[in-house]
Amino acid sequence: MLCKPEYLILTKELCPWCDKAKELAKEHNIEMEEINVQGDIGPWRQFIQFSRPDRVATVPQIYTRFNHQLFLIGGCEEFENWLTKDEDDHE
Repeated sequence: MLCKPEYLILTKELCPWCDKAKELAKEHNIEMEEINVQGDIGPWRQFIQFSRPDRVATVPQIYTRFNHQLFLIGGCEEFENWLTKDEDDHE
């Protein structure tokens, strides 16, 4: 039996792309754990610093965890494309 995927979004305040990604998630009934990288990121610091080999410093950055593995989806546009692809797979 496969686990339900979980989602993580890295955001900053006053970020319209972050707001759009969160709205897309809401429209698709996706719950996300949100981490504001401007705040106290504590144990996430090392993950955030080393999770992107290309060191992209933009937000949002959206990840999915499926069967205990974490995968980068990307930013808002990649997330929107990923959601569309997921819908196409179910038609």
